[in-house]
Amino acid sequence: MNRYFPAVVLLLTALPSYAQDVPHLDRLTGKYLYDAFIGQTMDGIYKRPRERSGTNEFTESFYTDGSTYYREGNLTDEGSWRIKDDIICFTYAGEMSGEESCFMVYSSGTCLYSYNPRNVRNGKPIHSNAWSAKTLIRGDISSCDNLIS
Repeated sequence: MNRYFPAVVLLLTALPSYAQDVPHLDRLTGKYLYDAFIGQTMDGIYKRPRERSGTNEFTESFYTDGSTYYREGNLTDEGSWRIKDDIICFTYAGEMSGEESCFMVYSSGTCLYSYNPRNVRNGKPIHSNAWSAKTLIRGDISSCDNLIS
């Protein structure tokens, strides 16, 4: 049995961070959700690289008037954000224009995880590792794997 232990340890440490469960998720609602975004700039990553930019890294600033400025690689766009029923939603005006995108946001330490509402049941993500984006408020000390502000 001892001869298998190093192989198991190696396998577990080699798994990518997106495949691991996210510990201690707390849903942001009401004032906490609003305060996490208003007047903030977020640095984040998507689970998978975007075909449109070739990167999974992005930055987004949230202004008090409900507008937003987004950057992903060489792509930039302006848009708007709103919170309704404890869900944050985004629309963009330029190259990223299209249907509104909405997310439920959960925190784990200083890391914020965004989940598509269809991946949440009874107020909790169906699978904690099924997040769409992982963000950190610029200037916060990161508790996120693979994300430094």
